[in-house]
Amino acid sequence: MKRLPILVKMFLLLVCFSFVLSAYNSGSTVNNTLMIPYVEFSPTLDGDMDEEWIFPPIGMFVYEQSSEAEVQHLDHSSFFKVAWNEDGFYFFAKVIDDTVCPEGSANSYENDCFEIYFDGGNEKAASYDANDVQWRYVYGMDTDSSGWCDAGEQSWVETTDGYTFELVIPVAELVKAEAPLFDLVEGTVIGFEVQNADNDTGPREGITKWWNISGNSWQDPGLFGTAILAGEGDIEDEVVGDFIEEFEFAPTVDGADDDWEGIPEVKMSAVENWAMADDGGFKDHNSFYRAAWDADAFYFFGSVIDDVIYTSGANSYEQDCFEIYFDGGNEKAASYDANDVQWRYVYGMTTDSSGWCDLGATGECAWVETEIGYDFELAIPVAELVKAEAPLFDLAEGTVIGWEVQCADNDTGTRDVISKWWNRDGNSWQDPSLFGTAELVGIGGSSAPKPGPDDGIDEEVAAISLAAPAIISGVADISYVLPNEAAVNLSLVNVIGQTVAELANGVQSAGVQSASINAASLSNGIYLVVLEVEGTVTSKKVSVIK
Repeated sequence: MKRLPILVKMFLLLVCFSFVLSAYNSGSTVNNTLMIPYVEFSPTLDGDMDEEWIFPPIGMFVYEQSSEAEVQHLDHSSFFKVAWNEDGFYFFAKVIDDTVCPEGSANSYENDCFEIYFDGGNEKAASYDANDVQWRYVYGMDTDSSGWCDAGEQSWVETTDGYTFELVIPVAELVKAEAPLFDLVEGTVIGFEVQNADNDTGPREGITKWWNISGNSWQDPGLFGTAILAGEGDIEDEVVGDFIEEFEFAPTVDGADDDWEGIPEVKMSAVENWAMADDGGFKDHNSFYRAAWDADAFYFFGSVIDDVIYTSGANSYEQDCFEIYFDGGNEKAASYDANDVQWRYVYGMTTDSSGWCDLGATGECAWVETEIGYDFELAIPVAELVKAEAPLFDLAEGTVIGWEVQCADNDTGTRDVISKWWNRDGNSWQDPSLFGTAELVGIGGSSAPKPGPDDGIDEEVAAISLAAPAIISGVADISYVLPNEAAVNLSLVNVIGQTVAELANGVQSAGVQSASINAASLSNGIYLVVLEVEGTVTSKKVSVIK
């Protein structure tokens, strides 16, 4: 294998250790992959949500083989957080459950319990092998007497609206038949699933899961989702927190989600100022959104679980409402400029009489009350995606914007709580630097932004730039821009600095160039795409997940 010069290797090591998912984006699903954050300090095993668990929870919205998901949600709902470091694997869950029944059945799988599934190699095989396990943890028990699981230490705490569960699996116990299931190192890709069973009266009433509605995870690891052990660090401006996918066909704005198949749901779990009480939980207020775009408009769909929809009051910001924030240039400035907006959409209104958002000028919307709350759908045509008659940003693949969403809940006349996508700070209304970052990606979210001849690039003065997708599962396009004719080396490098693929090498002309990576011959993990142009090194971090 070719080895890079020492200065380049030092640069790569610096990039590897400094490029990370932010704490507010860790523990989220990106391109259908669960990003499991690294924690410097291991959580205290006490069943409480300590400060080590600051990153957002993952909602378990998949109801196993159930046609009554909405009804079931009112009785039983759950979310989890998961993390890792070199010492172990960590899991925390909160369950909303009106009846905690610790020993309702002789069968442990029918009791209130969690089951955690690992496929250490993420082979997606149809049957269990040497690195596949299903481990069950039954409410209130230190060990599972049925023999299903004796790995890890656990803590259960009953709450006013259900219970919490915390689990620590030391590295020495993350094994099967004395062999490690997987390595606790950044970039490791695993198969993963979580399910939570509910028992109120004796038999098992329902199961909520993270990934797959099938009831056969116990015998088929091919049904597990995919997760990657992410890195350590603080917020980086270049981290893209959300990928907003292109729509092939524009949705009908009717408040129904039937046109949104294939567009991922994003959990709004950053609660502003930590305001949500334990006894509020999922049944009181919970929200997620989907966002998409095409050349004609920007589209948004929000779904809210809310036990009381309150539609009166003097201040629009205190009503049940969605607020959408754009920073068209993603400058992360501390105050609003010409391409920064905050738009408010108040439940049931086609216009906001407070003047925050006149829907006659900023989109078409629809509200639909559901059995568990309400849904909100919005389309903002390109001609209305403006501020002071100037476009906020281009509806084009590769556009990067500042982005935030928040949803307010009002049950009694005043605003009780706000759930947000990105930041718990309450000052987004005046400080765009608190927004997250999003990128408009192609249909399916698989395309990297590709600079082209129509992008306005002046080949004589353009800076060196490099574009690559965050996650590669098949053949992926890499594109880069050269300001002048130059000697170029484009390579794929692993985390220890070894070149595993040389993508381009030689003198190339100024302008847009491209190459491709085929993941078929690569191992799952984290790599760097490295562009060397006459002593200048540019890189992008990519994850290979097959």
